[in-house]
Parts: sequence; C-alpha cells; structure tokens
Amino acid sequence: MKKQIVIQAGGKGKRLRPHTYVLPKPLMPLGDSTLLETNIKWLCRNGVTNQTITLGYLGHLIQAIVGEGNQYGAKVDYYLEKEPLGTAGSLVHLTDEIEENFILMNGDLVVNLDIEGFGQTHIENNYDITIGAYTSSQKIDYGVLDLNEEGLLKSFDEKPELSTLVAMGVYFMKKEVIASIPSGAPYGMDNLINKIIKEGGRVGIFHHKGIWLDIGRLQELSNIQEEYSKIESVLLGI
Repeated sequence: MKKQIVIQAGGKGKRLRPHTYVLPKPLMPLGDSTLLETNIKWLCRNGVTNQTITLGYLGHLIQAIVGEGNQYGAKVDYYLEKEPLGTAGSLVHLTDEIEENFILMNGDLVVNLDIEGFGQTHIENNYDITIGAYTSSQKIDYGVLDLNEEGLLKSFDEKPELSTLVAMGVYFMKKEVIASIPSGAPYGMDNLINKIIKEGGRVGIFHHKGIWLDIGRLQELSNIQEEYSKIESVLLGI
C-alpha cells in the first residue's frame, strides 16, 4: 500500500503567542531543526514519502524553510488556504491528488506512531476513518464527587488521576469520505467523523502507546524542548 499524508500546517497557533507572532507553529525549534522538518524526516523513515502540506498563516515562511519538490527524501507539495478551512476543509481541494487511502496529521505533533500497523488496522477492518488514539492521564486538582440517582454522595476522591482515550490528531482515511465535507467553509475533523458515524460509516481507532507530544501550548513546547534529546534517536534513528 502506498503511503501518502496531508500535514495540516495552516493554523495561527494562538496558544503559543508571542512566539507565533514571528514564526508559524510548525517552525518552532526542535533540537537543531524545526518541528515540521523533524516530522518530514520521521515520515520518510517510515515510508511515507508523498507529502502534501496545507498552508495558511505565515505559510510563505514554511515554504522558504522546507523548500519545494524533493526534501529529506520526500516529495513535498503545498496547498495554500485562502481562508482558514478547519482541520478537514482543505481536503476537498486535494481530491485529485489523494490516494484511495491516506493519512491526515496535525502539524504540531511529535509522535513515533507505528505507521505500518496503523495502515493495516485501517485496511483490514475496512474503516472509513481510523483515529490515532492515546490514553491520556490527567490529575484533577480538586476533590471529585460522585453522586447516586438520589443525589446522595457515593464517593469522595481527593485529587484523582483520570485516564481518558483521546484523539491524537492523526487519522487514516478513505478518500471517499471527502465527499461528505462541504466546500467553501471551515469544517473540522470532529464534524466529519460524527457525520460519517451518522451516515452509517465505519470509524475505528488505532491505540498508540509510544511517544505522543502536542506542542499546542507554551508549557508543552517547553517540555518538548527539554525532552527531545532523549527521543530524537527513537524518532530519527540518530
């Protein structure tokens, strides 16, 4: 199976301001490179060499840094959004270039996802969309109250740690689901997934248990910079 990816790199990164007043989020420094370039190299190492990057805010800087054509072993193309289209809206403009099954990935992640296993899960289960999923543990800084049907307290749990299955921002998708995306307006992956479910489609998950870091907030960005030297060899084999 050919491996093709669309990387979403058009957001304004408001939660990373003031850094993103100067640089788009995918160009945040990571080791001696940038987040986006690291992901391009990691994807190539995993056989995903056909890469399309959607651009928006400060997209010209991304093109200047990453370059056109063959980069790091990848065939890199771009799609420039004239207006923000959400996490799924740009796909309607890429239909002619997209393979029958492809990967969609947010551009602000550091992950060592098993791409081969991800694709096999998607194909063997005949899913329309396969969501990369991760078990996230969050400590609650308050006492959590659990009530029964009569409104009486069943339990009091002081500052518990709760585990939740969350979407990682990586999806394996059938090309045909793009027909469910309205054209010309912002549209999110949450909207698309819920629509596919309502239409009777098959949506499954691939449970990832390795590295998954999201640099969407300043604290996460700081943590990744500190941790990257420990995980660089896992991601890139160097």
